[in-house]
Amino acid sequence: MALSAKKQKQPPPGSQIGISYRDAVTKRLPTTKKSLIDLDTSVSNDITGTVDTRSRQGFLLDISKVPTISDVEHLTTIAHQYSGAKNFYGIKFLGKSSERYIEIYPSNEILTKFTAEGVYYEKLKTRLLPCPAIEGDGKVIQLSLSEIPLLPEPEILEGLRKALVSFGTVIDIGLRYSSTEGWFLGTGYAIIQQVTGQSYATLQHTINWNEEEYCYATFPDMPTWCRYCHSEGHTKYECQKASAGILCYSCDKYGHRAADCPDPKSKKKRPNQFKKPRKTYKDQSQNEVAKPDA
Repeated sequence: MALSAKKQKQPPPGSQIGISYRDAVTKRLPTTKKSLIDLDTSVSNDITGTVDTRSRQGFLLDISKVPTISDVEHLTTIAHQYSGAKNFYGIKFLGKSSERYIEIYPSNEILTKFTAEGVYYEKLKTRLLPCPAIEGDGKVIQLSLSEIPLLPEPEILEGLRKALVSFGTVIDIGLRYSSTEGWFLGTGYAIIQQVTGQSYATLQHTINWNEEEYCYATFPDMPTWCRYCHSEGHTKYECQKASAGILCYSCDKYGHRAADCPDPKSKKKRPNQFKKPRKTYKDQSQNEVAKPDA
């Protein structure tokens, strides 16, 4: 007898059903970012997508960390903390959802206070520090990191700095944690700058720290790479290691799919030992037995 929806046993509140490591990496699990350059956990100043402004006097506020705050509330909060909009030259809202930020230009009178204190949201108990515009010309590259070794934060920061210094100037390094319990998920980000006129090593998908430690990086305009073996030059569909465990349903051999089978007619039909013989129609006259005369 099936129980009704009300009588069925429900999971305990707060439990995560069906959440795996892959779900966390693909952002299906709510996460928070923490910059290792600024070790204050209550402060968020990493910018997703861009770290530059039109003028060198501009600053950026990553408001994607406070998605529940409306644009009007942002303006009211900033004006309340710094005695009105008269102390700013202007402000712009840019980006969408997870990449939304504010481009703001404080006056010289409040510049020192604004860079030190940022914007504090009393309702969320969160402080956003402004990120200054990058000095010098060049290309800014944001790396999405995965499979980071599970080490203490100081060792991760030191290892990533040494590994990334050959690719450019390291501007920021951060890690991603679960928003509920604060577990480190082995993923993070890094922002580097390549100055015009200087030569750097070519960015690769695999970032080697030493002979034992490494992590994987994805970035814009990166070459083709395999999501199975993490090698460059081919995709997962073309990977020989990934296809080694694939069984072809056409020839019963491993290493390829049925659609790519080189010999689809080699599979022989196996006789079914348990199949009953097919019944055929017989004339009723053949089934009648000759009866003896009375």
